[in-house]
Formats: sequence, structure tokens, C-alpha cells
Amino acid sequence: MTLVGGTVVSNKRLNAAAGNIAVVTVSEKKIVRITQPGNILSLETQPITESSNLPNDWTLPIKSLPALLTDGGVTDATGLTINGDEVELTGSGLKIENGDLVVDSVFAKNATLSSSRNLISVDRLTTSGNLNLIAQETVNLSDSFNPEQFLILRTGGNLKVKGDKINIQLDNENSVFQTGGNLDLISDKTITGNARFVTGGNFSVKNSSGGDGNFESDFLSDEGTNRKGIISSNGDVNFGSYKGSSLKIEAKGDINVDGDITITQPNASLVGTDPDIPILKNNSSLILRAGLSELKNPVSSSPTTED
Repeated sequence: MTLVGGTVVSNKRLNAAAGNIAVVTVSEKKIVRITQPGNILSLETQPITESSNLPNDWTLPIKSLPALLTDGGVTDATGLTINGDEVELTGSGLKIENGDLVVDSVFAKNATLSSSRNLISVDRLTTSGNLNLIAQETVNLSDSFNPEQFLILRTGGNLKVKGDKINIQLDNENSVFQTGGNLDLISDKTITGNARFVTGGNFSVKNSSGGDGNFESDFLSDEGTNRKGIISSNGDVNFGSYKGSSLKIEAKGDINVDGDITITQPNASLVGTDPDIPILKNNSSLILRAGLSELKNPVSSSPTTED
């Protein structure tokens, strides 16, 4: 399943359980080439210009973006709202601009979501294989648009998240950020990583050149939200620097830090069954444990069925 457009918004599930999903947005006046792996032929399209060989009375028989993408009765961030000439993700205040990619839910063997501007996901992204989330500007993964909503991001294989900015804000204790393979967060800017990360492979924060990148636990939410501060990895953990609330890293492999770790405050709203949570909640704490034979927050079985 391949969806390509100047702006793509999906407020229902994209399902290809045994196949691949590719969703791509492209800026104006760009050529789009669609090639299926293993096939020689490809399809290439380009925008309409004044020199295009079309009838004089030809018009593009497509409705406006609002008419295509909205309906009545939407009540949360899985829908769209029209405010004059603007389209917003309902309940979030986020404007949908040309080049944005908004996805409610994806379930596939492998999936690539690539945006020429911003990439936004608010519900479930599940693959039994690999998942790539790429944006030229911001990758925004959040459950904070709706207090009753949680985001599940789970892969059986590797996960790559790459953007000029990466903002991960998972406040709900039911939200999941888990990979069966490696997890790579890639940005030249400091990554906001407000989540509990669990990886079956290596956990890495990188810059676009492949060097170690920096991340922080940002405090944008009101008091009482569930800020996560635990990284669990079956492999190695690699990053440049960290700044934020109490942090715990447990790894079966090595922990490699190439910069400073600055703990600014206790993680007072952290919840869960991890035995170190009382320490992390009540003190400005840093816990690093490498070379473990068993993790306190292990990776669950690979997602081979829809959940």
C-alpha cells in the first residue's frame, strides 16, 4: 500500500498485515517516482505546469483538502477541524500545512512514513518487521492531545526515527514505545524523549553524520503527568548527552555516553513496577546498569497480530 501526496492525512487504520506500507508527502513541484521492490518498471509523475499538454478547458476534478478529509462529529485528535481557511488536528491546536503527514494508525509487516514537512502520529503504529519515521522538519509522536488517549508504537524489527526535530511526549502510563530490534533516534538538534523506551536490540541517539546525539526529558506538561525516565535495552545504549529528570538505563550490553548527564529534578510522577521507581521519584537520581543477564523491563513478544 502506497499513499503519496502533497499532504496526507489518514484518520483510520492503514492495514497490510503481511505486506508493506509506504506513506510519503512531497513538496510542491517535485517529481514522484513509485517503484515496487523486485520489479523493473516504475511510475513517475510530476506536477501540472503551464507547459503541460492538456486541453484548454481542463480542470483538476478534485475537492479541497477539507472536503476530502473531514466529516462531522469528530471529538478528539484523530479527526480534523476547519477554522476558516485552516485545517487543524482536532483538540490539539496543531495546524495541518502543505507537506504534512498525519497518521492515526498503521499495522503492517514493514512501514515507512516520510514527510517533506512534519510527521504526526497520535494512535498506533505496529509492524512485525521494520518501521521508518522520517520528516524534513519535526517528527511529533504524542499522546498529550487527548487525556484519554494513549499511543502504542511497537515493532518486531528495527525502528528509525529521523527529523530536523524529534518530539516524543508520552504521558499516559498505557502508552508503549518498544522495538524488537534496534532503535535509532536521529537528529542534529536535541531530541525530546519523554517516554519509556524498551528495545530488543541497541538504543542509539545519533546525529545525521552518525555521531552521538543529545536528548532531554522536556517539561511541557502540567504537574501530575506521567513523565517516563527508563531505558531498557537487550543490546548497547549509545548517546551524547542527557538533561532532564531522574534517569535509569539498564542494558544487557554496554552503556556508552559521550557527553554530560545533567539530572535536574526527581521524576515525581513516574509509575510502574520497576523496583527503582521509588528512588527515581524521591531523589534526583541517575541509575546506570550494564552487562545485565536480565532486564527489569524486558521486551515482550514480537507483534505478529493486531492489538
